[in-house]
Order: sequence, then structure tokens, then C-alpha cells
Amino acid sequence: WFMRLKSGGNPEDEIEYIGTVVIGTVYQDVHSIGKDLAKTLLENYGYRVIDLGVQVPLEKFNEMVDAHGGAFESIADSSIHAPKYKKIIIAKDDGFITHLNTLEFGKAMVQLGGGRLAIGDKLDYSTGIQFYKKIGQTVSKGETLAEVFCSNIGKLEIGYSMVCTAYRIEKNISTSLQLIY
Repeated sequence: WFMRLKSGGNPEDEIEYIGTVVIGTVYQDVHSIGKDLAKTLLENYGYRVIDLGVQVPLEKFNEMVDAHGGAFESIADSSIHAPKYKKIIIAKDDGFITHLNTLEFGKAMVQLGGGRLAIGDKLDYSTGIQFYKKIGQTVSKGETLAEVFCSNIGKLEIGYSMVCTAYRIEKNISTSLQLIY
């Protein structure tokens, strides 16, 4: 309502949605930050978003997809959006993760195919970054920090390089490092 008012639209006008997206995190997964960011982006781009919340049983997703006339293929067959290529980011030294450049992670996602560089670009629905370590954690040389994946080998190499440079590992953890939980 507020954003439509500020952008010059009439908040009382009926919204014409591009489509409907059912979103949530599956049972035993409490990662709501990414879900909330995706919801905001989808809404800003004209989608109606039905947010089921966190730790939602798969049956509830199926019920909501069916209620809105959606296709079950991507739920029932996880290979539909399975990435063709994966690459692991390995710690080059022992130490502590003292910085994660989240802007660089976002840019890497776009480069991998999770966003558009130009209007006509197609999205790669297999794109992603799986994070295994967070700020303040100890890492050993050779330990897995993250994994990047997509379905284009050239884009994978670019995204991989960007994710590698987004980590800062130092020998000693700073006492001024503030962790937010």
C-alpha cells in the first residue's frame, strides 16, 4: 500500500499480478532470511506471493500449489531444476572468517544466472550458492566454505571467482567483531 502511494499509484486500485508464487521453507529448515528477501523481490516485480512461513510440511506446499492451479512437476521431480555444474570454494588458509562481502555474493548470483544482466536474459533456475561457514567461525585449510552451482560452465567460473573473493579469512579474530544473531 505504502509503496504504491509513494510511486504515484492509487493504493485502492486493484493489483494486476504477473503470476502467483507459493513460498516457504520446508519442515526442519528455518532459513527464513532468503525466503523473506525472495518474497520482497517477487512482490516488487509484480507477483502475488503466498508466504507459508517456516518449517512447513511438504503436504502443505502441495495443497497450496493445487489450490492455486500450479504445476507439481518441480516439487515432485527435483531433477527438473538440478544444476549441471557445481564447484566448491575451499579455505586457502587456517583462521577465522572475518568478513563476507554480501554485495559480491549478490552479484555472483546474477552472474551465475539467478538474475538478469539484460532485459532479455533467461533465468537459470538451477543457480545457487550453498554456504557452509559464517562470520566468526574457525576454518581449516582445505575446508569447504561454500558451493556454487548453475547450468552454464562459463557462468559457473565467473560466479565461482566472485564468491572466492567475497571471503576474508584472517589468522586472528578481531575482538571488535560484532556478531548479530
